Amino acid sequence: MQPELKNFGSYVLERSIGEGGFSEVFLAHPENLPQTRVAVKVAKNPEDKSQASRIWLEAEALNSLGEHENLVGVRDYQPNGDCPYVVLEYCDSSLERRLNESRNRKLPWEKAVGFTWQIL
Repeated sequence: MQPELKNFGSYVLERSIGEGGFSEVFLAHPENLPQTRVAVKVAKNPEDKSQASRIWLEAEALNSLGEHENLVGVRDYQPNGDCPYVVLEYCDSSLERRLNESRNRKLPWEKAVGFTWQIL
């Protein structure tokens, strides 16, 4: 069950920016702060309690790691009725985009090592 693309909780959803096996992520902004961009992650099937649990566990895991420049922060978690969602900081960069911009979808080894170092 996909939420309407207008309002979700106190957030206005602008467009879908990604999806996985159990959730979809939307670019959004708070109703009262239209210039502030956030990512809202919503369970694809809110009736499936395991999907709701996964979203909550992900929010808890990110929150427990604390603030770090290479991690998106959790801004909010709400069970909008029966459809839970997590609000995350919006990051306008991705490894996939960088791969698509690079030649033959390959990164120079120096960049690959740099990304790996940050992950570690």
